[in-house]
Amino acid sequence: MSTSSSVSSPQQLQSHTCKWGLSAKCFTATTIENGGRRFYKCRRLGSNSCGYWNWFDEKLHLMNQ
Repeated sequence: MSTSSSVSSPQQLQSHTCKWGLSAKCFTATTIENGGRRFYKCRRLGSNSCGYWNWFDEKLHLMNQ
């Protein structure tokens, strides 16, 4: 029998809820400047989106600049 464990960072445990009250979806940036950085945004698309958007690692990114 095998066991596994995982450690979650405080950012992973933090709830990201959009203005519609839905859990925000996590995406990965593909731009040259931010390639690979993860971010959250509203699950709804286009004109149905509330506009919620937030970096997954905002605090770490600001400390490294």
